[in-house]
Amino acid sequence: MERKSVLYFMGAWSVGGVERVTAVVGNELVRRGWKVSIFAFHVENPMLLDVLDKRIRFVAPEAGVMTGASLAALRSVLEQENVGFIINDWSLPFKTSLFLRKAAKGLGIKQIVNLHNTPDNNARIASARNLPMRLAAKAVSALNMFLTYLFADLYVLLSPSFIRIFKRFACVPFARKVIAIGNPLTLTLPDESSATAKENILLFAGRLEERQKRFSRVAAIWRRIAARHPDWRLEVIGDGPDRAQYEKTLVGAERVGFEGFMPPEDFYRRAKILVMTSDFEGFPLVLTEAMAFGCVPVVLGSFAAAQDIIDGSCETIVPLPYSEDRFAAEIERLMNDADVLQTASEAARAAARRFSVETIADAWEQALHAYCR
Repeated sequence: MERKSVLYFMGAWSVGGVERVTAVVGNELVRRGWKVSIFAFHVENPMLLDVLDKRIRFVAPEAGVMTGASLAALRSVLEQENVGFIINDWSLPFKTSLFLRKAAKGLGIKQIVNLHNTPDNNARIASARNLPMRLAAKAVSALNMFLTYLFADLYVLLSPSFIRIFKRFACVPFARKVIAIGNPLTLTLPDESSATAKENILLFAGRLEERQKRFSRVAAIWRRIAARHPDWRLEVIGDGPDRAQYEKTLVGAERVGFEGFMPPEDFYRRAKILVMTSDFEGFPLVLTEAMAFGCVPVVLGSFAAAQDIIDGSCETIVPLPYSEDRFAAEIERLMNDADVLQTASEAARAAARRFSVETIADAWEQALHAYCR
């Protein structure tokens, strides 16, 4: 008999996209009759704990990362909650799979790996200072991914387009245990009957750090186009280690607001265009969230999931390699044509609704029933 009990496993609980997705999907599974537990070695930021359904058991033993004491704590939760499935959100390195297998030994629990990034890129690879270091980082990541796949009962990627990348990168040509389930919308969908009037806002929402997000590109584009569009302004929400440098870069630029880290709904509701210039992404929540509010994305095509999310509905993916000329031209094409912008806004809303929490929870239930018996 299938045990309708799931445990999410992660290194730490903070305020990132993984935690938001876990909270939203976990809450929906509880509503559908599942038992849900979350195990994290420690809590970095407790803010998102408040949104968890009260029936979800959250355990953070503070007993050290992958120590004997934390192993015993996890084993106790698995037994007490009669867990049938472990969803490993801390998918790499491979030692997490070994830790989970040891903790679940003899309990008949299925292990599911949930990779939250594009398979062939991550922070370690992106931060490599030269080509040899980058190649070494890729080799280590690929080996860990291959071994983790061997130990998993199911391997979940964020996008159908990632499956081909995974097979090539991890040297798993058949990958029969690999499926794709996207991230759900983690915000309440807006009521279209009471939609707020849009304003001429170009929006950037994300962590202000250069290694991945590349906000410097947005800053350069705004300096280039701002004078031609005096009725538009750039709004920046988010924080990060490079915020001070970005603010200095845009000193003297017209109509720029750095708003810091805050709930994004009001900005999505009012902004007309979202810009994303990242060097790599997995399945960025900001993209589907903004689209759900009718905010038209102009996105660098640096991650394969962009095609699956936008799905040709807005035709606003700027191809690689990055070109400031092309990116600026795409933004101005929308700024200069209200009809095109409105059509793209309606298409964005429709595309985003494919990622409702109900749809994504359906996919998870189907996967658990079909692939992990």
